[in-house]
Amino acid sequence: MRRGVYPIRYLSGEFDAARRELTIAERLGAPAWRVAFNRGLIDEAQGRGDQAMDYYRKALEENPEYEPARFRLRGLESERGL
Repeated sequence: MRRGVYPIRYLSGEFDAARRELTIAERLGAPAWRVAFNRGLIDEAQGRGDQAMDYYRKALEENPEYEPARFRLRGLESERGL
């Protein structure tokens, strides 16, 4: 991932631009789990919890040890009573 660009877009609420940065990072060979996790963050920030959970699950499939994805997934599941 191009360091510095995605986080600024995400933190600024420029979600479409952040998604574009993730697509570029993916094409450049960024780890699939990292891209999935960050797409989950964007969806979660936009109130798309179900889609975010899917991305967090994908991140965990690719990298089962990645605790941030596990914590966010658990949080969303608990909000839904799952």
